[in-house]
Amino acid sequence: MKKPRVSIVTSVCNATSFIEGLLKNIISQTTFDKCELIMVQPQDKLCQETENVIKKYQKEHPNILYSTIDKDPGIYAVWNQCIRNASGEFVTNWNCDDRREPDSLQKQIDFFDKNPDIDLLYNDQYFHTTPNWIPWDERYAFKEPYPIRHNKSSILSASHGRQQTSQRSNMENQST
Repeated sequence: MKKPRVSIVTSVCNATSFIEGLLKNIISQTTFDKCELIMVQPQDKLCQETENVIKKYQKEHPNILYSTIDKDPGIYAVWNQCIRNASGEFVTNWNCDDRREPDSLQKQIDFFDKNPDIDLLYNDQYFHTTPNWIPWDERYAFKEPYPIRHNKSSILSASHGRQQTSQRSNMENQST
């Protein structure tokens, strides 16, 4: 695989109800062949069923990178570990209960390519109580990414909420 355009980072913790839906959603991305999915699961939160699902998908998708760590340091420490191992031009986090439209990453990549002065994008976010709910209809259609102009030091401390994708070049040499 050539250098990926996007590194998707995922902390896998208490994800049994969501892992199959997560992986189906990620591999359905129109750009998944240009992505790497970096998944880390803490051993102290290890669920064999979740791990088995991940390994099943890994057999068909060598761009899914899965590892475990001894103890759960918290979601942000796991994301930082994933980011340190990422090789993509762009980085995005994708929680196990998140779902995105199949072309959402492509839209963000296209937006970055057309707007090199943009460092960080957000896309729409909807909350629902049903696991693996996918809202792909006209009411919830992904319109445009939200461009955010940040200085480099603020990228790693962006607020949570909407699903962000960052240009990796603006994250390099930042302390984590």
